[in-house]
Amino acid sequence: MPHDSGTPTFREWHAALAANDLAARAAEDARVRSAAVATLEERLDTAAAELRALRASVTLRDNLLREQQVALAERDARIDQLQTTVVATEQRRPLTRRALSRARRYAAGMKARIAA
Repeated sequence: MPHDSGTPTFREWHAALAANDLAARAAEDARVRSAAVATLEERLDTAAAELRALRASVTLRDNLLREQQVALAERDARIDQLQTTVVATEQRRPLTRRALSRARRYAAGMKARIAA
């Protein structure tokens, strides 16, 4: 039973909706297909840039670790040198002179603390 008021029936409305939906989906699929290559290239460029940044970070970290290892080796060598010097110096002094020297240093430190 057709309507004379110009308002579509449910079936007509539903058929028009399905046709519009099909056309919209086809247009979206065409847009996605046309932009797919550009989107993938953009993602690839982004991933490549992130990879370069990460490699540069790793290189910087490696350089810092290498410098730290050199500094620690120099420090350890200096400690060994000073320990050898201290042991050699202490072995040359008689025990009483070392005790007297330490007592004087302790007394001077106490005086300085009391005066402060």
